[in-house]
Amino acid sequence: MTSLPAFALDLWALLPEVFLAGALGVLLSYGVAYSTSTARAFPLLGRPTLGLALWSLLLTAGLVAHGPITQALLCAQAFQVDAATTWAKLLLLGATGGAGLLSGRDLARQRLAAFEYGPLVLLAVLGMLCMVSSADLLTLYLSLELQGLCLYVLAALQRTSPFAAEAGLKYFLLGAFSSGVFLLGCSLLYGTTGTTQWHAFATLGFGGGQTEVSPALLLGVLCLFVGLLFKLAAAPFHVWAPDVYEGAPTPVTCFFAVAPKVALLAALMRLALQSFYEFALPWQQGLLLCSLLSLLVGALGAMAQSHLKRLLAYSSIGHVGYMLLALACGTLEGAQALHLYLAFYLCTALCSFGVLLALQGVGGGRPRMLSDLAQLGVANPALAFTLAVALFSMAGIPPLAGFLGKWAVFGAALGAQYYGLAVVGVLTSVVSCFYYLRLVQVLYFEPTTRWVSYHRPPWSAALVLGLALGALLGAVLYPSPIFMGAHRAALALCA
Repeated sequence: MTSLPAFALDLWALLPEVFLAGALGVLLSYGVAYSTSTARAFPLLGRPTLGLALWSLLLTAGLVAHGPITQALLCAQAFQVDAATTWAKLLLLGATGGAGLLSGRDLARQRLAAFEYGPLVLLAVLGMLCMVSSADLLTLYLSLELQGLCLYVLAALQRTSPFAAEAGLKYFLLGAFSSGVFLLGCSLLYGTTGTTQWHAFATLGFGGGQTEVSPALLLGVLCLFVGLLFKLAAAPFHVWAPDVYEGAPTPVTCFFAVAPKVALLAALMRLALQSFYEFALPWQQGLLLCSLLSLLVGALGAMAQSHLKRLLAYSSIGHVGYMLLALACGTLEGAQALHLYLAFYLCTALCSFGVLLALQGVGGGRPRMLSDLAQLGVANPALAFTLAVALFSMAGIPPLAGFLGKWAVFGAALGAQYYGLAVVGVLTSVVSCFYYLRLVQVLYFEPTTRWVSYHRPPWSAALVLGLALGALLGAVLYPSPIFMGAHRAALALCA
């Protein structure tokens, strides 16, 4: 009888990550070999490699959805696979694929024809997939750094733009500092508990009867959460987000707005709801404070913005506040509300950034200010309607999908007796209606003396916008699939 080699079953469970790593190696080899070929006159492979990267993401999503192993603890308890990781990976791959389909024409327009864009996105997604499945502090840190290094390069990818260089430098310096804080938290936790495994933390808190928490353990958990909240752009660790969103190329900004949030929130949920839930730690109070600040900064900061991408950056900070409020509840309803809100947020983000990427003037111009969208309802009614629905959904106007997400978050907050913060969330949602409706007013009613003719969006952008808009409208009529997926993911975390 032959015995299986070590980690053989683990490789089957991690088949999506293994396949994506192999596809990344093939794609890099193809790009290096052909882009430097003198016989082929040094071809520009930006769009071909992006297309191959998108096919790789699609095949990876198929492996995630139909994997041979659906629940396991792998690689000496360093990785975990369950319903929560499957849900988060599908959201992550879908959001990344949507951002990639939206980016094709804009990359060529901004002269980002280098083949490295597709492999960099795949490498960042590989780190995010590993982060979602992480069950050990070491694997989480390595995944976080793998993702971060790719994002730093992507932010500064447009080398001829001083704004992109500034965005990349700011992101790199502040990101390196946050990684150091996170690593300090890992070292303190290891020195205090003697382990880096998340399941061991949960066992220590529950079975050990721990009633007093050492200052080193408290500081370690604080550093751990601060590092993740910084990457998530939650207030008061949000200062990098508006500048990076504004300076980075719009395709990269679209990727920043959707993909990293899925991976970071998945890791944060598992740490909060499984590893440290039984400890007498004030992690809930810290998340509530960050939620309150994010809600206020997102609502008030966006009111003074006239740049489109900066407005969307502050809007993203506000949405992080709602998701942190759901997480801080520490209940099954809170986890389900977070998964639900995250799915709807991805659709609205793809719609809003997708319209900006789809709008290309005949003269080559691209809308940057709110006033650039004046009378878009006349110039391009379909894109104006798509953006208006996304804005109404982000504002929480019933009966759109954003209203369902906020309803679930506020219901979870009331169930956890966070009445004050629920009231603040409702008030900030009302305040956010000001700048969302102001943009809708610009789309349809703002007078303009400069009419702009726009090219027809490519089929890939039209496909993504149609699917995202269909999800926002379809959730009103048939929300059961999204609700059931979010419920199964929450059960895996809170069981």
